[in-house]
Amino acid sequence: MPPTLDEDPLDPPPAEAPASFPLLAAKTGPRLDTAVLASWAVSLALLAALGWGGVRWRTDIMHAWPPSERLYAALGLASGQRGQ
Repeated sequence: MPPTLDEDPLDPPPAEAPASFPLLAAKTGPRLDTAVLASWAVSLALLAALGWGGVRWRTDIMHAWPPSERLYAALGLASGQRGQ
């Protein structure tokens, strides 16, 4: 149905769900939808991959950035191969 002359087509929709959509009107408060859960999963996977990469290539990282050797030593992961 086209808008009438007294309606502005650029007006935002009403804030409340109309009575014809009772399921939409019943949902209140915060909810975890699929996008939020996917964002958390991707964030945790990224952190895990960064941690794995830091352990896997620790010798290369310590060689490229010598101050990182203190961090690896504190974590018990220092290889003891200084200045390769």
